[in-house]
Amino acid sequence: MDNKERFDQIERLLTDLLRRSDRQDAFNNEVRQRLDSIDGRLDGIVGILKLSAEAYKQSEERQEQMLREIREQGRRTDVTQAEILRMMQKWDEQDAQNQVVEKRLASIDSHEPRIERLEGEVFRNAS
Repeated sequence: MDNKERFDQIERLLTDLLRRSDRQDAFNNEVRQRLDSIDGRLDGIVGILKLSAEAYKQSEERQEQMLREIREQGRRTDVTQAEILRMMQKWDEQDAQNQVVEKRLASIDSHEPRIERLEGEVFRNAS
């Protein structure tokens, strides 16, 4: 091979190498762009996940607050129920006492004519 052929061959090889290098650069740029795009989407997903985690945390805090309020309301209801039961017990005791008094009054009422008669005799004898 003479020098001209060698230079032609070297020129073709260099041209081929440049073309392959350009293709490789284009491929690298495309990969870089895709990675940048994926990175951007991943940042978006991470942002959404952070917002979601924050919303979940707030929801959990609201649920805990509601649970505390429900427990407090239950405690107040228990106190109220105990007070109502105590009052009903007092009413039952008062009813029992009223029944005793009513029985005594009935007993006294049954003696009313006799008492009136004795009263009349006492007043007559006193006059």
